[in-house]
Amino acid sequence: MARVSVSGYSNINSQRENRTPVMTRLALNASHINNSKFSFNAYLNYRYFFEQADSTSLPQNSFFRVYNLSVRYDALPSLSVIAGRNINPKISSLGAIDGLQLEKYFGKFYIGAIGGFRPDTFDYGFNSDLLQYGGYAGVMSDAKKFYSQTTLGFVEQQNAGETDRRFAYFQHNSTIFKNLNLFSSLELDLYSKVNGVTANDIRLTNLYISARYRISRKVNLMLSYDSRKRILYYQTFQSEIDRLLDDDLARQGLRARLNIRPFKYISAGFSYARRFRSDEQNKSDNLYGYLTWTRIPSIEGRLSLSYNRNESNYLLSNIGSIRYSRDLVKNKLFADFYYRFVDYNYYSMIDTFLQHYIGTNLSYNISRNLLFSVSGEMAISEIDNNYRIYARIVQRFNSTQKNRR
Repeated sequence: MARVSVSGYSNINSQRENRTPVMTRLALNASHINNSKFSFNAYLNYRYFFEQADSTSLPQNSFFRVYNLSVRYDALPSLSVIAGRNINPKISSLGAIDGLQLEKYFGKFYIGAIGGFRPDTFDYGFNSDLLQYGGYAGVMSDAKKFYSQTTLGFVEQQNAGETDRRFAYFQHNSTIFKNLNLFSSLELDLYSKVNGVTANDIRLTNLYISARYRISRKVNLMLSYDSRKRILYYQTFQSEIDRLLDDDLARQGLRARLNIRPFKYISAGFSYARRFRSDEQNKSDNLYGYLTWTRIPSIEGRLSLSYNRNESNYLLSNIGSIRYSRDLVKNKLFADFYYRFVDYNYYSMIDTFLQHYIGTNLSYNISRNLLFSVSGEMAISEIDNNYRIYARIVQRFNSTQKNRR
């Protein structure tokens, strides 16, 4: 299966210079090519900015990114090898890996090894100085009423031959009776180097826990907690380590979300999120709610209302929107229309900043696998007016070949 899309975005501003980026994406997933043991996966992104001749706002106007480009070889039903750039879902927090990944199953148990390089910190390209390697082990259970996967691993990351970071990670995901889903992950840094002194200090860098419970077909609840510290690369940031350690406080977050469906065509959701640190800096409270009505009598279509309120140390914002969408031509032409207001109240300023957005979007299915869409938006404020136009064309290529079993 493959998907190619080209999109263009034009921002016409009454006070500032105009900017028009064009984005091209390629996503390709070829599983067991010609019934072989080989599979191929790719996700590429190219972006180009058309700037005014006298513009100096960007140091460069073209960006090419490879997020995934890998070949998988299933040597045995229980043994696989991946070469290239790839994100391993069992260690997803590590990000992309340029190199080799091996994984072997022994019934419910599995082991894996990685060896390669981290993408470059600044341009996401290949960087042979950023060597990384490690291994992991885990167990998976897939019964009718219980699914579970637990992984424990260790990773060493280097920069020009020197240890940059060394850490252990843990990841768990389980579903019980198809109603309760639990997910947790944590990272423990096991290495430090400050003022030339190396130590094996343990530092909790990342902790995330979430639970999602389906109370009934009409009600589900989600709760989560996370605690994250800045990741320290002792070789890459060696000239800034003292400053970074002076601000080594965890950013913590709590979130609760409730989704309900009281009637057949009406659904609603509410969420509350709080971000905080022990020094009371960068804290925020976020409240969000929505109401959606589908298959509206007489006029058909879908109507959605939403509201978001966020309060931090320096800002109080209120954002509300209303959106109506429907088919104009069944299965061929789809449209939606929306209005949104944004009210920013900065505590350091006397005046508030209020902006209104009016927009529409049209999507046309040229064929089963070819889609064209265009949208326009007008933003109105006391300071300036903005006009945005966005167009996209998407081509899908679906293979009729059956996957090898």
